[in-house]
Amino acid sequence: MPDADGGEAGLLVVKASFCLSTGRLAAAESQCQVKMLPKHVPIADLPLSDAQFRLLGDRAKQTILWEDHDLSPPKPNFNLLVQATVTVPPGGAGDYVTAGLKVGNKTVGVKVFGPRYRLQGLLGKELKRLDGAAAEVPLNYAFSGGEGSLLETPDNKEQELSLLPWFEPIVQPGAEVLLHEYFGLSHCPVGAAHRRKFAGTYDEQWKSERAPLLPEDFDRRFWNDASPTLQWPDPLVAGTSIRMANLSRVPLVVGTVPSMTWRVKGYDDVGKLQCDVRLRNDTLLLEPDADRMTFTWRALFSKGPAGGLPKRLLIEALA
Repeated sequence: MPDADGGEAGLLVVKASFCLSTGRLAAAESQCQVKMLPKHVPIADLPLSDAQFRLLGDRAKQTILWEDHDLSPPKPNFNLLVQATVTVPPGGAGDYVTAGLKVGNKTVGVKVFGPRYRLQGLLGKELKRLDGAAAEVPLNYAFSGGEGSLLETPDNKEQELSLLPWFEPIVQPGAEVLLHEYFGLSHCPVGAAHRRKFAGTYDEQWKSERAPLLPEDFDRRFWNDASPTLQWPDPLVAGTSIRMANLSRVPLVVGTVPSMTWRVKGYDDVGKLQCDVRLRNDTLLLEPDADRMTFTWRALFSKGPAGGLPKRLLIEALA
């Protein structure tokens, strides 16, 4: 892949999946593969209730980003992603389930609702829940109500019915959370506000002087695809505790970050050492229903003294 200046660079991506709840370094039965392309899923294929589909209407014909590809340069921050679905039992319009996770000293919580909406009545908009039915709510950006989601519809007085987000962040006292920056617990699309502001300027000058390279004002923070609330400046250290509540069929899932790093040596055609680096751990994907956590390490290799990329790589796991 090209580097920032158009030169040739090599990208190495290593992924490893472990059992989430064992509390030790145990490989998961099913390993996550390196994804070459993003995965989009039709909303119609999700296990939503009839009430949820009725409220979505034509929106249910769309597809949403479910998992992003892995072919990005090393991310400047450590990104935590959670693929989870919360079950909301039957109830009233104001009823919700509290779910969330605690990683180390950081806590992120959400209120998860059933299929609710506001209906224009004689005395203004009234909060209602369709049929009071149970619902399965994926904690995906598409249902968060933030910018770019399917439920972005504002509470417009001119509209008879306004959809409301299926989940909302629990805001701690004194904290400021902008709704358009909140995109759930899983992958955020490239159009998310907190990613888009780092994408750079794609104007006529860029087209004539720099394309197809990235703009000069492109910021590497664009590659951070987790919600801003689920980013750390450095990788999580081994032994960091992970606690998830109501994010799976098991009410409480407890795990620990294992100790593992990767060392990579690159050699040229004649066996001469060109590079010796440790990969950066920049992403953790939690899948509580699968009892699995997957780490992703990345490294970017530039040309060596002889003007070429390494021809052979030796990868060593350091537990």
